[in-house]
Amino acid sequence: AASLATGFWAAVDTGCRTCQDGYSGASCDRACPGLCSGHGTCAGDGTCQCLRSASRGSWAGASCASCLSGFYGANCTIQCNPTTCVGGTCQADGSCACHANASAGYFSGPACRRCRSGFDAGSSCRTCARD
Repeated sequence: AASLATGFWAAVDTGCRTCQDGYSGASCDRACPGLCSGHGTCAGDGTCQCLRSASRGSWAGASCASCLSGFYGANCTIQCNPTTCVGGTCQADGSCACHANASAGYFSGPACRRCRSGFDAGSSCRTCARD
């Protein structure tokens, strides 16, 4: 059985050349912070190298337990940033909350790319549209 005394070797590697996820060191006996939370691999220096993948999420932090900036959701797969949320602010769930004030403009739509009805795109949705 795996232990600090015998090391945490990957079961698929019978030659004891690869450590289990979350462990590093010559004897696979050094645990990375939080075992990389299952969202990264343990580097030889004992630090976590966090995943950055569209399907498995974009993770950050010493133990890969939080979403990389601009990524949201339980699996850190929802991307929200100034490019995907043009006229709004990213929320904790990754959705885009549209601006609705004179200084930032009046926007609508899922990515807040359109002016609210009655506002002029030429003014970055800040002034009333004129017919």
